[in-house]
Amino acid sequence: MKFAHSFKEELQNNEYPPEWLDAAIRYRQLKKCIKKVQRELEELGLTIDMLKLLAEEKNYHVVPADRKSNTKSETQQDIHDTMTRRDLAKSSGGDSSGVCPNEESGESDVLQNKRTNTANIGSDDDEPEWSGQGIKLSYWFDGTLQSFVPKLFLTVDSCQGIPVNLGLAPDTRKALEDLVHALAFQMHHQGDAWSTATPNPTTTRITEVGELEKKGDAEKRDHISPDASVEGEKKQKRKRRDSQQNIQIPLSADVEFFRTLTHEISSLDVIQSKEEQRITNNVVLLGDSVTDVVKPKSFTKDSDLYSWREIFRIYLESGIFISQLEREGRIQRTVEMAEEKLKWFQAELKRVGVTKHFKNKHSLELFKNFMDLNMSILRLLRFQSINKTAMRKILKKFDKRTALGAREAFPTFIASDPFLSSELAKAICYTMNDRLLNIIPQLDDYLCPICSSISVKPVRLDCTHVFCVRCLVKLQREKKQFCPICRGDVVLTANADNLDISLLNFLKHYFPKEAKLKQAENEKEVALEQFRALQARSGSVECSIM
Repeated sequence: MKFAHSFKEELQNNEYPPEWLDAAIRYRQLKKCIKKVQRELEELGLTIDMLKLLAEEKNYHVVPADRKSNTKSETQQDIHDTMTRRDLAKSSGGDSSGVCPNEESGESDVLQNKRTNTANIGSDDDEPEWSGQGIKLSYWFDGTLQSFVPKLFLTVDSCQGIPVNLGLAPDTRKALEDLVHALAFQMHHQGDAWSTATPNPTTTRITEVGELEKKGDAEKRDHISPDASVEGEKKQKRKRRDSQQNIQIPLSADVEFFRTLTHEISSLDVIQSKEEQRITNNVVLLGDSVTDVVKPKSFTKDSDLYSWREIFRIYLESGIFISQLEREGRIQRTVEMAEEKLKWFQAELKRVGVTKHFKNKHSLELFKNFMDLNMSILRLLRFQSINKTAMRKILKKFDKRTALGAREAFPTFIASDPFLSSELAKAICYTMNDRLLNIIPQLDDYLCPICSSISVKPVRLDCTHVFCVRCLVKLQREKKQFCPICRGDVVLTANADNLDISLLNFLKHYFPKEAKLKQAENEKEVALEQFRALQARSGSVECSIM
């Protein structure tokens, strides 16, 4: 099934609001714009085959050390290239010597005052070189997200023109030459033509790296110091780099395509922002309502504290939208995975039957609101995902028909846009954790780190770490003076003043069942210790009964 059809079905079958549908990517309309771009390129002589061939050319490379001194075998090809450059220069009315016009003048007059060298330039020793073996097609976006213009540039070497070893068919080469000459002629009349400064007359020859060099410099090359030789190589690299010239190819249909796409992305930003705010407000309201029904039994008789605690525990364990496992990096889940996790959460609640134990008449309604909230998040994520997919697909089709490389250039240009940059699920889940899930304390947050049970009669040491009183008594009996967590010398100095009264009351209110059970275990353990001590003392005294 074609994506355009499946995209349309996805939008229709999920009952998205009308304003969402109006903001969705107009995939079919953008496909029509792509055809316009393709026709415009073909009218300029840039067929898809030519564009693909140009896109595959590598114009910059770092010459390996073992190749810098092994290029004499390329001399014949260099001579052939030089003759071709002379023919091209004659046909365009330029200098026919085969020498770069800007060889002596330093910095070249680059058209549009922009460089399109996309190679990574590191140290001078590893500077990318203009290889002279290709021609570069550059497509990029100039401006800001609010106002930008896509630009297409053809980068050629003003010394070498279109090299003969580019692998172009005769008809293709002729079409490309005509295009370059026509654009150069047009720019010449606009005052943006290549520099035509004539170099000083001097004898030139082909060097080992395919460059034209002054005869006097060539004679001195074997007699200069190593440092001067290195500096000379760097200078030659800069000259080769400066000989690049950019010719802008005027297009208009691509402007329509990308402005339409950008407008739709902006509309999606508005939808996303409004829906995120609506969900956030609902989370806050739900949190306030749940707070009323989970008050401890000491405050209300129809408390659903334990039921909601179990719901939230299973919810956190499921990690519907964000993985809760550190080994997974707490990544945002895909829409498909989130949907699967949400189904598991619903099935687990049904298996446990937690909603059947509700006592408060408002709890069931609040639970339905909680599930609707999660479905709203899932729906928004699905809508965002399908539109991101539509954007990727349409850019892929744009590149397939034009070979301009927009699939990489455009997402990079709009990378800061909320539609692409924001992690929606993480933002919403953070609010949900802060304003809803955390209103009910979970038992795992109040366990003694030694016995792993609730810290009834919690003792807070001077290092602020908390232990249950039974475990602390055992540490003191064993004369252990260091805190098991931070190794602070605080255990033996603890006394009744270290009992955390406020935490004790909190635990009794919010964990009454667990506190009562732990208290019973403590009393049983104390009774057993007393019995063993009595038994030990009685065993050491002789019986006086005959």
